[in-house]
Amino acid sequence: MNNKTEILATRVFVKDECLALKEDIHALRNELTGEIHGLRKELTGEIHGLRNEITGEIHGLRNEIKEHSLSQQKWMLAIFISMVTMIMGLYAINLFKH
Repeated sequence: MNNKTEILATRVFVKDECLALKEDIHALRNELTGEIHGLRKELTGEIHGLRNEITGEIHGLRNEIKEHSLSQQKWMLAIFISMVTMIMGLYAINLFKH
């Protein structure tokens, strides 16, 4: 009878320990899940911030390229007008000589 009592007591003890371990595992899982969600939110915020920063830099570079392109177009137009004026001047000089 003493053996049966010890076996039952051991069984109850092991069962209680398993339940306590199961509760500890669930608590740890919940804690880790919360930390993972927090890290995910933090990383998502940083990624969005970096994306916005890079997008801003790209738009700035695009605007700068447009400004340089317009400047080049103005210079080319000025050179073209100057050449046409010079050609017209040479043509006029040639006409007045004859």
